[in-house]
Amino acid sequence: MKTTVDGDYVIRPSSQGPDYLTITWRFFGKVLVHIKIRCEQKSATNMNVVYRIEDRENLSYDTLNDII
Repeated sequence: MKTTVDGDYVIRPSSQGPDYLTITWRFFGKVLVHIKIRCEQKSATNMNVVYRIEDRENLSYDTLNDII
């Protein structure tokens, strides 16, 4: 992320396990923010995924673009 510009981000697998992603987002110069995302299936019969920000109050998103 050293060569990126403000607003750039990377979505990557998290070390917390297969149900987690991390978004690393560059803000204001060299400030990097790491957002932990939990991925959940909507139901056992449905392959759609719900994304939840770990530090928020039960907010869910249908796509990663909704978070960005």
